[in-house]
Amino acid sequence: MKKSIALITATTFSLSLVTPLAAFAEEASATTNSAATSVTTMPPKTCDDRTAAHEANLAKRRAEADARLAERRSDADKKLRERVSEADARFAKHRADADARYLEHRAKRDERGYKNDSVKAAFAAYRASVDTALKARRAAIDAALAAYRTTHESALATRKASVDAALKARRDAVDAAFATWKQRCSLEGDARKAANRAFHDALETARKNFRASIDAAHQAYKAAMDPARDARKTAVHAAQDAFKASVKTARETLEAALKAARGATPTPAPATTTTQ
Repeated sequence: MKKSIALITATTFSLSLVTPLAAFAEEASATTNSAATSVTTMPPKTCDDRTAAHEANLAKRRAEADARLAERRSDADKKLRERVSEADARFAKHRADADARYLEHRAKRDERGYKNDSVKAAFAAYRASVDTALKARRAAIDAALAAYRTTHESALATRKASVDAALKARRDAVDAAFATWKQRCSLEGDARKAANRAFHDALETARKNFRASIDAAHQAYKAAMDPARDARKTAVHAAQDAFKASVKTARETLEAALKAARGATPTPAPATTTTQ
């Protein structure tokens, strides 16, 4: 029963994110043969040429990373649906088997017959009370499971949105740092070193902020799911306790009715059903 009720365990998404590398070649210096009558000069590779190539490579790598992320999310969603479907099937079978055993027990009792109409009516009233208790328990358990699933779906959607927002923020920060670096591409000496250092520092800050946002998204998911699991467990236990109390009352009523109908020591009441 507990295994059937514990339907869903949260799944995490594995992210593969790519950041640009600030690896740009220095401009080639022109070579001049002073001894020759004609001078051959290689055209320098401009900043625009280098940054354009880098931007194209970055766009390609981001597209590949997005495709991997989408594939992993799709696989995770598929596995989650399969686990839920399998759990539902097990739970339904558990209930069907319990119902079959309960009906079989009733049929065997009916085969033995009843001493008189009063005894038969007492058993009929008992069965009606048990059936009502069973329906109430199932309704309470189903409501607890539905509430848990609703919370889980909401928590997953929130985490996905948070991850997407963190990814966008990181890429925006990288793009902004790269745009600043492009404006300083033609600098030389210490100024160029400072520009490169500032670019790398911006990338590192973006990476740290991204990691912190991802951790926060997972913590928020956990903070939503832990109380949901506790609430589900509490609701299921409450439903079980209410069912036991109702059956106990029904059994006592049956025993009293049997005693009154037979004018003798009460015959033991039927065993309590275990159907969920």
